[in-house]
Amino acid sequence: MVALARACGPTYGGSLFAWSDTNGLAWPFDFHFTFYMCAIVVFIMMFLSSLLPESVNLKLKEGGGAAKQSTTGLPTNSAQRNSVGDEDGGDVDDSRLLSRTQAKRRENNV
Repeated sequence: MVALARACGPTYGGSLFAWSDTNGLAWPFDFHFTFYMCAIVVFIMMFLSSLLPESVNLKLKEGGGAAKQSTTGLPTNSAQRNSVGDEDGGDVDDSRLLSRTQAKRRENNV
């Protein structure tokens, strides 16, 4: 969908601007018309994005489902707390987290 918008947007936007600049019509169909259309599209997208469920903000679990999140925003169990930071409570970079995840998988499979 994004690729379609990126492909068609400049083409239709340029044509719309050229038309509105040369048509000789009065406001609102003068050269401002393109910008009004862009603003209308932005407001429609803002409205549609407000209708999305809150679950789109959650990270996916490895199994493909949405992760469970508490109402406070804090991790709900010790496994989630341990996967977020290192033993000292600090943040962990992705490579270390991935290594730990791979190590846990190996332990569980053996």
